[in-house]
Amino acid sequence: MDYRIAVFLVLFVLLLSGCAEEKPQNKVDVQNNDVVPANQNNQQQPETFDEKYNFCFTKENVQAKDTCIQSLAVEADRDYLCDELTNLDSEKCKRLVWKAFVVLSNEIDKCNSLLTEFDKISCLKEIALLSSDKSVCLKITDFGEKNGCLTELAVQEKDLTVCDSVVGSAKNTCKFNSIVAIADPSLCDSFDLPIIKFSCISAIAKNTDNFSLCSEINDLSVKRDCEANTSP
Repeated sequence: MDYRIAVFLVLFVLLLSGCAEEKPQNKVDVQNNDVVPANQNNQQQPETFDEKYNFCFTKENVQAKDTCIQSLAVEADRDYLCDELTNLDSEKCKRLVWKAFVVLSNEIDKCNSLLTEFDKISCLKEIALLSSDKSVCLKITDFGEKNGCLTELAVQEKDLTVCDSVVGSAKNTCKFNSIVAIADPSLCDSFDLPIIKFSCISAIAKNTDNFSLCSEINDLSVKRDCEANTSP
């Protein structure tokens, strides 16, 4: 073999081996849209309050930083952090902090200390749903909101007896939605009006994709709608 060719082959092999040694590449943390430097993939997530607070200031834009600080304020029950927000509403942030504290602590009476009527009502409603406690719904003074709370609870718990505390025409709505959640078409017979009974069966058929239930409907319009929205 010619000497020059041999030298060229040796240099070519060395060049290829050098290219194989790639430099560490930065990776993108898809969840947070942050660039993670090479050799730092095992870096621990912030755990202490100070670490989480400082981490918020590493975010690449103001909106992301504000969102991070607001989440930390709610998590740590520190409403003063809301004053550091630039783009987000600090007062709304504080209401979120106060409401989260009241709901998680299950201190019902403190719901009344919240600033707006909306916050007070939603506070009681969340506690009722989290604790599955009908009596908390009954503490809501607004007639419509109280019925709404009871209806949501009845559906969540699939408990028709909760509807007994609903007042007025909303009682039928509570029963209807609860029966659909329970998914027992025989309970639809509790409605006196045929159109409501058949609509109840249709709603269960749609939710469970049970085409055969549509055959129990005698109202032609409701039956067609049922069959059109279920799989044969």
